[in-house]
Amino acid sequence: MKICFLIYNNSRAGGSERVTSLIANGLSNKGHEVHILNICGKNKSFYKLNKNIKMETIYKDKDKINHKAKYFNIVKKIYKYYKNNKIDISIEIFASLSLYIFPIKKKLKIKNITWEHFNFFSNEGMNKIARKLACKFSNEIVTLTKEDMYAYKNNIKNIRAKLDYIYNPTPFENPEKSKLNSSIVLTVGRLTYQKGYDILLDVWKKVEEKNNKLELQIVGDGEDKSKLQEKAKSLKLKKVVFVGVTSEIHKYYKNALMYVSTSRFEGLPMCMIEAQTFGLPIISFEYKNGPREIIQDGKTGFIIKDYNIGEMAKKIIELAKDKQRIKEFSDNISIENFKLEEIIEKWQKTIEKL
Repeated sequence: MKICFLIYNNSRAGGSERVTSLIANGLSNKGHEVHILNICGKNKSFYKLNKNIKMETIYKDKDKINHKAKYFNIVKKIYKYYKNNKIDISIEIFASLSLYIFPIKKKLKIKNITWEHFNFFSNEGMNKIARKLACKFSNEIVTLTKEDMYAYKNNIKNIRAKLDYIYNPTPFENPEKSKLNSSIVLTVGRLTYQKGYDILLDVWKKVEEKNNKLELQIVGDGEDKSKLQEKAKSLKLKKVVFVGVTSEIHKYYKNALMYVSTSRFEGLPMCMIEAQTFGLPIISFEYKNGPREIIQDGKTGFIIKDYNIGEMAKKIIELAKDKQRIKEFSDNISIENFKLEEIIEKWQKTIEKL
């Protein structure tokens, strides 16, 4: 089967890009001919790809484009690429990218999967209208969580597409786990509004007032970096490190004491799954879809309601002091639902059904 993943920019470091690379490699290993078509960016993947995976980029070396202005040209370029490479199945990363496929899929006689990476209630860009159209014109919609799958079913009428959910996998197979003896509180993600790092800095201000030994490491890069650095400076935070992007993220997980998430919304947080693979307890704000399918509140970490900054700071400080509880949380973690081999098999079956 000839499969093409349509993605905005796979040269970036991020959860969607990471999991796309993992699934592409897995399907390639299953004998499929796999392509990745980027809308823009550098014509290379940030994450390692199998040598036989073919990659092309429509707007090379451009980080952003105007989707509305370039819409018809993008559709034309995708049509040409899919036709020349005789693509059988298109997998679009985010519902909004499916808008490029609907006008051409019938003529090309291809089938498509809309792979939802946000949660249903996140309406950035064209995602809201794209979801409704995907329910009519996609062959299948794959969400990242069971909760999100039911959100589609409960909020959209007359769905023609098949609906299913497939978890993101952990890319790490039996890694050396953290010894849980450091003073590092870790978070990983793109430095954007979505991840809520501005809120995290407010949390950390309260942490430093009570415990000046803990260190917050923020791994990632993004458009809000300078803004966040300025805020950290204005709050006079002394124990915050902006690490930047790294290709050796495993070293940071392995050396951390716990993981923290302050996201405003997610699909299924890839970095939380990775953190648990290294045995890290997680403290996260509660938001739609994700945390409760990963964290067992009070058993493997804490879920903080209502974006209560003081409560999150309190839990970080208390857990850091309670070494026995940290170990118990770590021992309670199970990643059975997120093993790569099982996730690839689910994707294989989904494609076979199409």
